[in-house]
Amino acid sequence: MASTHSGLVSRVRVLLRSPGFAKLWRYGAVSVVSTALSLLLLYLFFRVAGMTATEANIVATVLATPPNYYLNRSWAWGKTGKSHIAREVIPFWVIAAAGLVLSTLAVTAADHAAHHAGLGHHLETLVVLGANFFTYGVIWVGKFILFNRVLFVDRPEGLADVVTQPDAPGEAPLATPRSPGERPALRVLRGDGSAGSGGAVGSAVGSAATAGATPRAERP
Repeated sequence: MASTHSGLVSRVRVLLRSPGFAKLWRYGAVSVVSTALSLLLLYLFFRVAGMTATEANIVATVLATPPNYYLNRSWAWGKTGKSHIAREVIPFWVIAAAGLVLSTLAVTAADHAAHHAGLGHHLETLVVLGANFFTYGVIWVGKFILFNRVLFVDRPEGLADVVTQPDAPGEAPLATPRSPGERPALRVLRGDGSAGSGGAVGSAVGSAATAGATPRAERP
């Protein structure tokens, strides 16, 4: 019994220290900030500015989406550098648009239901905000899976392109592709036209220098 409990505790500790869990809780923190911002904007546009529930939800979601993207990308997933339009920006906005459609349908339905029920302004506002919160809560897990598996997944950089002189048909290239951070392995042409490995650079140069040297004439 004690060993089972100890094994469970160790598994939980490993899970809590895993990169996946770190991304999950950071994603959750970003979601809290984004949800608070969306609900605040929805309240201001719906109750203060006098927009309809549909209009207020659309404007609030559009304004809250860019901060949500940058917080998730740079902090939750630790991505740096310029965003990739096709792999990150467009899919993110597609997901945001799907959430916007679902939340707008829910908010509009909740607003109509509140009107038919004869609820006051305060209760009507709570029903609208609750519909928005419930919708994004339902799709929260699905968004995390898409962000982690599709949008912000770590993709290995392609092999570096090597610019060399054109190789003859059937001849080994003068330089081979390399992995990120690795220096290219150069091939040096020997005197007979064959290609040697990069490790023979020093010996090839030394041999050429020795072959081309002329002996000094001794002074009388």
